[in-house]
Amino acid sequence: DFLAINMTEERTVEVPVQLVGEAVGTKEGGVVEQPLFNLEVTATPDNIPESIEVDISELEINDSLSVEDIKVSGDFTIENEASDSIVTVVPPTDEPTEEEIEAMAGEAATEEPEVVGEEKEDESDEDQKEDE
Repeated sequence: DFLAINMTEERTVEVPVQLVGEAVGTKEGGVVEQPLFNLEVTATPDNIPESIEVDISELEINDSLSVEDIKVSGDFTIENEASDSIVTVVPPTDEPTEEEIEAMAGEAATEEPEVVGEEKEDESDEDQKEDE
């Protein structure tokens, strides 16, 4: 009971998106975001690509590429909406870097935790005790 694949019948499958190059915007601090990792492709089995390469090397901060920007170089059809965003270079955020996060964690680890229920002695109380 073997199943044979009809090589003339088109099928719709998901194909991974592969980003190629380094976006110009990342050199200026931008961050590459990829909301779409797979595209739906319709083709005969022998024309289904292993992946779809998208060149992002020209992208600057606030630039994006959508499905309509892909140049198809094969005998297949992309079924996703033309306006679906594949990749965007967003401006840098004011979030701390990994080094800053580690430094903050190190500072927090050296501080003594506050004991709940224990009253702090004022310096004036200590001075009075020394005078006695």
